[in-house]
Amino acid sequence: MDFITELPSSNGKTMIFVVVDRLSKFGHFTELPSNFTSNMVAEVFVTDIILLHGVQAEIVTDRDARFMPEFWKELHQLQGTTLVFSKSYHPQIEDQMEALKKCLEMYLRCYVVDYPKKWLQFLPWAEYWYNTSYQSFSQMTPFEVLYGRPPPSFSLYIHDSTGNSMVATYMQQRGEIHSVFHVSLLRRCIGIPDQQITPLHLVDSTSGLILQPKALLDTRKLSRLGRVIDQWLIDWECLHPTSATWEDAIHISKKFPDFNLADKVRVNGGSTVVNTSNEATSKGLGLISKSIQ
Repeated sequence: MDFITELPSSNGKTMIFVVVDRLSKFGHFTELPSNFTSNMVAEVFVTDIILLHGVQAEIVTDRDARFMPEFWKELHQLQGTTLVFSKSYHPQIEDQMEALKKCLEMYLRCYVVDYPKKWLQFLPWAEYWYNTSYQSFSQMTPFEVLYGRPPPSFSLYIHDSTGNSMVATYMQQRGEIHSVFHVSLLRRCIGIPDQQITPLHLVDSTSGLILQPKALLDTRKLSRLGRVIDQWLIDWECLHPTSATWEDAIHISKKFPDFNLADKVRVNGGSTVVNTSNEATSKGLGLISKSIQ
């Protein structure tokens, strides 16, 4: 579990409490005020998580250690069972959480860029979007993992198809915030737009974050199959610096031709020569390939 903070106030809420199941990847997004307490979070955890999914065996969070004992105490009092709580460092899990938070922020920004204080009304749809998005890990959506069936689809609203004025107004508004048009109608922007929009992080067809290189941290030379290969230690956007990976220089140059190599001069003098067996090299490349995907 984690928090998205410092959002524009929407009906008094400025934070999102994010909880994700490590197995199914099913997520829950709950709004909170900026002055939330450990008791408030514990109550939300019981009503939104435990009552739906049962008692968890382990909770992973990087929340301030001063906050967690109170949360743990309140949670224990509310549901009466002792859990196994983990605060240990889980870099892979934390990277997944950071990627999810970025995607959630991107989704909300797409809908409320002109009305940032209306993000709260789109939070349930954001949760539904995430849970019905295909996950390469499970080869299906979190919705299907949890419920055993594909999620239902939504049809476009047909004018005068309902006699309920409230439903009609809501569906019309949904169509106007989320207007659909063919990609052929897009045109190159000429000049400088009147309103500058924060660039969105790229995602692929599975809603997974596409990693972009942020900085070159170091260089080295690697002996592989009798050849000397140049490698760069890449710091990736949206990931913690500890997730930096060694990549073949030729691969990075081809895939990211606009990558700024200004730091390359600084690290050129510190290159190291590493000799590895073919087997170890193959395993290393496999891990690198997975990290890029």
